Amino acid sequence: MAGSRTPLRACFFASLLLTLLIAGQAVAASMEEDGCRNERKPAILVVYCTKLIQSGQLAGAKLAWAYVNRGWAYRLQEKDDLAMADFDTALNLDPKDVDALYERGNVYLHRKDYGKAIADYDAAIQLRPGAAGLWDNRGMAYHESGQYERAIKDYDEAIRLNPKDYRALNNRGQARRNMGKYDLAIQDYDAALGLKPDYIIALINRAYAYLKSGQYEQALADYNSLVQKNPDDAEALNNRCWTFVVMHRAREGLGDCDRSLSLQPKAYTFDSRGFAHLQLGDLAAAIADFDKAVELDPHKASSLFGRGKVEELQGDKLAAARDYAAARAIQSDIEADLVRKHVLEAQQ
Repeated sequence: MAGSRTPLRACFFASLLLTLLIAGQAVAASMEEDGCRNERKPAILVVYCTKLIQSGQLAGAKLAWAYVNRGWAYRLQEKDDLAMADFDTALNLDPKDVDALYERGNVYLHRKDYGKAIADYDAAIQLRPGAAGLWDNRGMAYHESGQYERAIKDYDEAIRLNPKDYRALNNRGQARRNMGKYDLAIQDYDAALGLKPDYIIALINRAYAYLKSGQYEQALADYNSLVQKNPDDAEALNNRCWTFVVMHRAREGLGDCDRSLSLQPKAYTFDSRGFAHLQLGDLAAAIADFDKAVELDPHKASSLFGRGKVEELQGDKLAAARDYAAARAIQSDIEADLVRKHVLEAQQ
């Protein structure tokens, strides 16, 4: 946010008796200030801001913004410790610098220190309650800490202040989805996509909400769009494969799982393909995929249970019982979960 802050105009007064040397220093300081204020390449901005800070031309609140802008550049370079030091210095110079509070809150959010992030956003909102981005980011901090109701209230205010904030709409959709309010979540994703049709994140989230809520045809349509936009999207390919599995169209999904695994061999994709093979009755291929999934993620309860199912069908009751027990130790309702997802039939 520091990059779009309202510029603070520093005034330099010169006497008619200034020497050329001093006049040259003033010009240099002005160039450094312009670079610190307007440069958008983080590494170059750091150089300008550092020279300005060291020049001694600014003090107090006028110096604070230079630290904020340099901290913003450090944050873009993923140098969080240096960014935090600059934001702390800025707030020592000007405790009411809203951008410093916002940016420090962002660092805390990135570090998953949600309590401190919320405290900084609280202070910033007190000073600038009309800034939609502050409410949105505090909502994210509440969201990430599992406080979904409080997050939604902040997203509501962000959207009230800026009805065209498609990111806040997507974020509210995420909070609602996490609460199991899929229809409301989908409404938010629809609204976000209505404002920005190429907002891929909202399309990904809507597809998953459709999948979680059992609206498989709609999920399939969204995953088709995602794969069309990016044929190498390994996650979208896996999710479309899984959607075919839960729709009992496993044969159509196998190619997606194969392609996804060739791009990104993840445990959850071996799991998806394992259930596709199980549905098609190819027990050898299924157990090979479940073995690989468990090798990559020993706590993958669905793969352990799926492997147990294959072992049971193969007549190895001892191995099946062992895998069923291991799966239930990780997720007690794993069988019911797989039945709900229509990938296993309920045991008689």
